[in-house]
Amino acid sequence: MRPARDEAGRWLAGFALGLLAVLVATAFAAAAARRDGPSSAVIYPEQSIPLRFFHDKHLKLGVKCELCHASARQSETPADSLLPDHRTCGICHQLSSPDAAGLFPKASCDTCHPGFQGTPGDLAPGGRAPPRVEIPAANVRFSHARHTGAGVACEDCHRGMEGVQLATRDQLPTMPECVSCHTRRGIPTDCGTCHLTEAGGTLARDLPGAPGPLQPVGRFMPADHRDARWIQEHRAAGRANPSFCGACHQETDCARCHDGVLKPEVHPGDWVSTHGREALTDAMKCASCHDRGSFCLSCHEAAGLTRETFPGAALGGGKRFHPEGWAATVPGADHHGVVARRGIGECVACHGEDQALCVQCHVAVNPHGPGFGASARARSLARAQPETCLTCHAPGTLDALLGP
Repeated sequence: MRPARDEAGRWLAGFALGLLAVLVATAFAAAAARRDGPSSAVIYPEQSIPLRFFHDKHLKLGVKCELCHASARQSETPADSLLPDHRTCGICHQLSSPDAAGLFPKASCDTCHPGFQGTPGDLAPGGRAPPRVEIPAANVRFSHARHTGAGVACEDCHRGMEGVQLATRDQLPTMPECVSCHTRRGIPTDCGTCHLTEAGGTLARDLPGAPGPLQPVGRFMPADHRDARWIQEHRAAGRANPSFCGACHQETDCARCHDGVLKPEVHPGDWVSTHGREALTDAMKCASCHDRGSFCLSCHEAAGLTRETFPGAALGGGKRFHPEGWAATVPGADHHGVVARRGIGECVACHGEDQALCVQCHVAVNPHGPGFGASARARSLARAQPETCLTCHAPGTLDALLGP
């Protein structure tokens, strides 16, 4: 019955991982289909725009986006300033006219710079200046030139401008909108396509002007990875979408966490004393975080748990790994032979199935009691596990024991 039960368990585990992958994909698809509120302050740092402007009125009058933002068609980086200067505004507004305030459209300084009372002479170099507009560069890779060259309309990214007066970071595209458009057009949606990356290829998380680090979003990828539930469940999410985790994390990050202060969350509290057997039976699982040749060996050597300590030599601080009487001539309750018969798996956990260590002593010390060779138990063991007997005995001796 156990094989069937194990197979059912594997099937359920696979089904659960598959279901999780579907749910993650569904969540991303749902997110991509809607605008999720204001744009991220991590990607678009806070701005200072001491201006008065009416996008809605300009668009209603038929003013095209490229008239005021002509440089956008050649812009290759978010660091470029795409705001119109006074010369551009002067196409419609007669800024240098002495009676500019009485014209249509109005052109006095405080029309666009609230509270600033200037004169046409202020436009000359060195003149008084209104409060400075500060729009930090967005923390993404973006080329207006590439997008406009591909036929992407301004309103595809800057939606709802016909109902907006002063445009701010809230009118900049969100990640779901970018992902949705890229998906429709068959353009890569890997995180590094738009997000800034470090030299090693992982995403840059500490970004200029951002109020905090770049973090994942979504129910299945919570921003707070320290949550107790996430610590226990992140393995399944990672397996379902490893590329998402790999955008920010390298494999060394896993090792740092699993071998650090969160170790009790990964392994049970008594793991040091019980890990041997599982380490032997599922070495590949351990090797995903630990290097057996360095991590295991260095730890065991530091604790004095090497083969040279057998059979029961005192370890540092007067402690022993094996108890007193472990190798006594007269077997007692703590004798290694008694313990081995009771649970050989515990011995195998550290010493492996290779019996060479046993032979080192027992080649000179008979492990069997008086009359063992003529007993029914000896014949039974020889028939059941002849390879064990052949570790020490020649085939002819075994044949004599088993008989014709």
